[in-house]
Amino acid sequence: MSPRDRVKSRCEVVGQRSNWGESMQKRVAIPRHHCLLPGCFAVLCFLLTASLAQEPSNLQESASTNTPETTEPQYGVTGRVVDDLTGNPLNGATVRLAVGGRVMLSSCAGCDSPPSPPPEPETPREVITGKDGSFAFDSLPATGGSVTARKPGYIDIWRFRRRASDQLGGSLISNQTGPVILRLAPAASVSGMLIDHNGTPITKNADITLWRLADWAGWPRLEYGGFPEFAADGTYHFHDLLPGHYFLVADPPINREGPARNEAGRAVGEVPVRYPASTSQRPNPFFTLHEGEQAHLNLRFPQRTLHRVTGTVNASQPYSYDIVDANGSKAYLLKGSAFEKPFEAWLPKGSYRLTTGREDVTGPLPFEVAGSDLAGMLFSIAVPERIEIPLEISSLVPRVPTCLDPTPVCGFVDVALVRFLPGGYVEVVGQSTQAGRFDGTPPQPQPIQSVSLIPGTYTAAVAVTLNVYAKSIVSGSTDLAKEPLTIRAGDSPEPIHIVLAEGAIVDGVVHRHGQPVNAWVYAVAEDIEPKSDFREFQPVLSDEDGKFHMQGLAPGSYLFFASDIELSLNVHDSADTAYWRSRGKILRVEPGKTTDLVLVAAEPPEEP
Repeated sequence: MSPRDRVKSRCEVVGQRSNWGESMQKRVAIPRHHCLLPGCFAVLCFLLTASLAQEPSNLQESASTNTPETTEPQYGVTGRVVDDLTGNPLNGATVRLAVGGRVMLSSCAGCDSPPSPPPEPETPREVITGKDGSFAFDSLPATGGSVTARKPGYIDIWRFRRRASDQLGGSLISNQTGPVILRLAPAASVSGMLIDHNGTPITKNADITLWRLADWAGWPRLEYGGFPEFAADGTYHFHDLLPGHYFLVADPPINREGPARNEAGRAVGEVPVRYPASTSQRPNPFFTLHEGEQAHLNLRFPQRTLHRVTGTVNASQPYSYDIVDANGSKAYLLKGSAFEKPFEAWLPKGSYRLTTGREDVTGPLPFEVAGSDLAGMLFSIAVPERIEIPLEISSLVPRVPTCLDPTPVCGFVDVALVRFLPGGYVEVVGQSTQAGRFDGTPPQPQPIQSVSLIPGTYTAAVAVTLNVYAKSIVSGSTDLAKEPLTIRAGDSPEPIHIVLAEGAIVDGVVHRHGQPVNAWVYAVAEDIEPKSDFREFQPVLSDEDGKFHMQGLAPGSYLFFASDIELSLNVHDSADTAYWRSRGKILRVEPGKTTDLVLVAAEPPEEP
């Protein structure tokens, strides 16, 4: 057996009929929120097998060492770089040519011997486009490669608009490639002035933060939008921004001497401002930034009545802390230090938290300032410790048909513990990956797996490489299908127990105007047996012939739809999926059965 066949045989054991295995043997599609976790082993195996197939010179058996050398045919490639918005050619863009395929290696469980290392790649070549945006490379080997482009003030389109037909890592080229068109998107920006309550621009000691709405596996997530630059006149500027949804939080200078007083003798001061402003109907609003848009937003700090808040902070050892509002601003007058128990703060009406930046504070969190002074507030800061929670996985599946009898490992289960943050956003705190058969076969002895968490409120997301789903996830008396798991400092939680059951399969085809097309296919749970969809939500990609394979679905009904562009969805908000209800199909699936489905690919809605 050749080295390639040995690797391929090991990989097929893992990749048989899995979203990350079989479907990847036609097309590699790693969703946006995925780093290459251990759970992506099937993808890595495929890439390894493909790379070995493309490098026969390193894998020839000893009998083939006398094969006469041949001269590789060579070819050239030409193309243009254009502005995605206007279609005009881009002068001065740098075009980079990488020759040969990219090889990604992972440990290959059970391999007889490690594969030979790939040859050193050819040094990438670069050219600069002329006024007509054109570029050309010659003397390329027949092994192929990829071309990418970059230009200051422009960004890669795939970062915000990834079509199902797009290639990762640039445009792939070969000796069959015609002229290549590379599109770059003009970056967006936000700039403006920070102005005091009298209308005077502020030139120093003010700050501003930009937040962007993103997603992780169907949950909303916040990420920094970038770092501002300040000019001498106080103008702020955020450069090279992606299109998307954003909000700004501006912080005024803090008067460390104490609050000013108005004519009535009340304490007053300038307070942070959010744009767009929160309302009772829209507590977390965003503004939309379009491709290439140059937004100019001046923000004026209002003056508000300040209330005196006093209390005590007890800590086992010195820790610095801040008082933070609902928008994340901490630009408030706070008198107190890590070496003092008493504190004094001056705050406008609103909701606040005392924080060290870690989850180690106990007390009235959050606390409300309603219109009068507060006294006697008591907080404690404990030594921050992570809490280890055992993770146990069992299965109700008597036998997985795609698992060969003598194979101890034919699938992976990746479990992410997802922590809820203020505002309904999430972050992934702990992850664990387990390998096995996940059926009635006696399990092989394995070390006990655990997840390391910080105090907080959690749910779980599960990604699998077999046709199984998480039927239940419990920890002690807490059923995560009904309520989140709360972890407190000093807790010794019961193990998290996950029970897997046989899932449902959907095989289908996506078309448009009667023709099969590449598309991202989504399944949003409607009414399923576990009452909570524990899947690590992600789409599958249909092939060039429009066919797709989706497995590991819980029994019940789902909304299926197909999109030309990979979507950023909060599937826990009905408003985010409402558009697709008239463009998809509701389908009920059953465990152990395969259901056929035909979908029509649709364009996502235009941003307002």
